[in-house]
Amino acid sequence: ISLILSLIPRKMPKSAHSQDLEIIQKIKKYESFFDDEYGENASEMRDKIDEIENLLKKKEKPSRIKILLNDIKNLSIGVTGSVIASGIVTLLSRV
Repeated sequence: ISLILSLIPRKMPKSAHSQDLEIIQKIKKYESFFDDEYGENASEMRDKIDEIENLLKKKEKPSRIKILLNDIKNLSIGVTGSVIASGIVTLLSRV
């Protein structure tokens, strides 16, 4: 029985860092639209994404990363009529 159980693939829970990296990768797919969607806040969005990526590479505390993700969410909430910003808000609401 133990041999059979060892052959069944087990899903390992994702670490906070891997979840955050996955989220950032999804958001970055739409970076080319930031100028149109976020206007004057586009550079702030890019800066926060860059900072999160640097923190993830250094394996920094998840609390700082969560603050930055929340900042991105708040910037996205402020964008009205944007499907991309709405998608980002929805994505970050799950974090």
